[in-house]
Amino acid sequence: MAEALVFTLKGESVPFTIRRSDRKTYRVSVDIDGSIRLLAPHLASDKKCAAFLRQSRRWIERQRAAMLRLPKAPKLKYVAGESHLYLGKPRRLKTPLASKASVKLDRSQLIVSSRQEPEPSAVKAALEKWYRLQALDVFQVRLMACLQNSCFNEGDRPSAIRIKKLKSSWGSMSRSGVLTLSADLIKAPIECIDYVITHELCHIRIPSHGPDFWKALTRAMPDWKARRNTLEQMLG
Repeated sequence: MAEALVFTLKGESVPFTIRRSDRKTYRVSVDIDGSIRLLAPHLASDKKCAAFLRQSRRWIERQRAAMLRLPKAPKLKYVAGESHLYLGKPRRLKTPLASKASVKLDRSQLIVSSRQEPEPSAVKAALEKWYRLQALDVFQVRLMACLQNSCFNEGDRPSAIRIKKLKSSWGSMSRSGVLTLSADLIKAPIECIDYVITHELCHIRIPSHGPDFWKALTRAMPDWKARRNTLEQMLG
């Protein structure tokens, strides 16, 4: 569970959340609204987390300034005519009445059909369920494709793959080899999905984010930084 706290930055009280998991290192990120997220080991105290943030202050300041300069995407209302992302491309939402409720992709359109006048909450629920079903198929296919990389072998295959709503990361690899991917990743381009999967596959051999990890990731995917930047710019 994420814990909400406040960090003082240039005299401003900035909200941040700590999410602890079975990782060995800390990772800080800045959301598009300027709030801060910190991934930390299970046993990390609030004091140690605060110390890590202080050490990362300059990076946080630069990243936060850059994020706050980005144009804010309008909040989705789940009404006809809106643009919704799927595999990195905008798809126009249509909400027609039909004899059977369904969701389907038709070229550049996402069609959410309803048997009665569609309520935004119902459209959202139907669309999120559809996204998750697509993710189940697409992520499995991309995992198999990423495992074809000559840097990986049979021992690098995850023990299982799970899809969840993640707020603090795009993916994770547990000590038991379970690959967890964010359900929202299905909105990103294939090359970005491959980046997240490859990143997590490298964690099977190297759990931490030390120099050896980044060398391994660069060998497996030399352009990973560009892919990560695309992911951050597109989905935040």
